[in-house]
Amino acid sequence: MSTTQGASGEQRIFLRKASGLIRTAGTFDTFVYNTGLVSVGLGLVTMLYYGPAFYPGGNMILGSILAGIMMAAIAFGMICWSVTLPRSGGVYVFGTRILPPWLALMLSFGDIVPPLFYGAIAAYWIIILGVAPALAMIGFMSGSQGVQDLATAISSGWPLFLIGSGILILSGLLQASGMKRFLAVHKAVFVLVLLGSLIQVLVLLFGSHDEFVTNFNTVMGAPMGQTDPYNAIIASAAANGWTTAGADWTTTLGVSNWAFLPLVGAAYSIAIAGEIKSVERAQTYGMLGAVITATVLWVLTIWLAYRVFGYDFLGSVVYNVWTDPATAAAPVVAMPTEPSINLLSGII
Repeated sequence: MSTTQGASGEQRIFLRKASGLIRTAGTFDTFVYNTGLVSVGLGLVTMLYYGPAFYPGGNMILGSILAGIMMAAIAFGMICWSVTLPRSGGVYVFGTRILPPWLALMLSFGDIVPPLFYGAIAAYWIIILGVAPALAMIGFMSGSQGVQDLATAISSGWPLFLIGSGILILSGLLQASGMKRFLAVHKAVFVLVLLGSLIQVLVLLFGSHDEFVTNFNTVMGAPMGQTDPYNAIIASAAANGWTTAGADWTTTLGVSNWAFLPLVGAAYSIAIAGEIKSVERAQTYGMLGAVITATVLWVLTIWLAYRVFGYDFLGSVVYNVWTDPATAAAPVVAMPTEPSINLLSGII
């Protein structure tokens, strides 16, 4: 405990020394912080990967909008709390002040564990749905078996574990390097993400379904041993049980979870509320801006993906990858790499 003397001469008592905390995050920083934690690109990749394949018939556009509305409601609550108690520490700050200790502990524990899990699985997805398919496509296009083998090698076992661990370690070192550097890197990555998302939207906007089918059959025909792999994939999935029959509103509600999961990141600036300038303005624009930006980008890209790739193909191509040929009712026609949205866009 320390004692200081104010300007009027009165004694002020502090339970601990001043932390030296400086409010360094502005409104744009907060928006970038939350948008980065949404992982807009990764959210889109996972939605289009798992959605049509495992929730066939679910409306991902409506599901994304529903998730955005639900997350906006949560963001309003987080904005109120961070304005009322503008302190860093996430839900711990208000949880310990309004809840019984045992419930506050559970709330804080629940706020810590999911991000740890999501961080680990995000590193996995970066490799499985990003790096490996990119290397595989380079191998197919160049005819390099070595590059194709490398794509397969990093997708499992120790290579996958070590590369994923490296991603997490670098992320941790960045956070430990200080808030200013952390926010600066976030801004740089934010620009790259927007540029990549814009390129993908333009590719899909100016691409056509017929063009994609032609290019897909040309690129993947030899690796898959098919003359018309596009339609062969759809027929194979239908023969092995993929169908949109029986889909209803619960299917759409289920697929909305894949949009809601990354959107949770839109409220994570509550963890740095004590370091944000003009907290009411910054948190409002930062949280709601991240929710709106991600939702609009997802809805636009999903609509374009439906138009260019075809819903049945998006569901069938992933469904076949996960179908075990040993137990399948019909021959499985599957791509030799994970069919992520980025890879399919690249084929155009």
